[in-house]
Amino acid sequence: ILGTSVSYWLGNQYKGRIAVLEREQDVAMHTSRRNTGVVHRPFYLDPVKRRIFARCSQAAYGMWKSYAKERNLPWDPVTTLEVATRPEDLKRIEKYYHWGIENGMGEDELEVLSAEDVRKFEPHVRGYGA
Repeated sequence: ILGTSVSYWLGNQYKGRIAVLEREQDVAMHTSRRNTGVVHRPFYLDPVKRRIFARCSQAAYGMWKSYAKERNLPWDPVTTLEVATRPEDLKRIEKYYHWGIENGMGEDELEVLSAEDVRKFEPHVRGYGA
């Protein structure tokens, strides 16, 4: 996935031809085979310690969304529910909210939920918040 993604991006940036060489006997012999197909958002990435990955993650989201739209492919964003299973986990939830904002996500893309809100959203999930 990484090689084809980089080659696609380079192909859109520069004139020329690009070839991707597979070092294995077949494609998808490593992580591609186990890929969940989720385009990750950077809310859980420390904007200082994981700055590069957070920026790349945020940029990639927009690229994948545009790619799907340009080619009339399905784009089905999913919701991530990071549940606080202990009271002290609520600090982590707040931290993730702020990290998401610092990493370029919009306030309309993030929400801190109370325990009651979690039950309304996912009736079978129990926690102190999310």
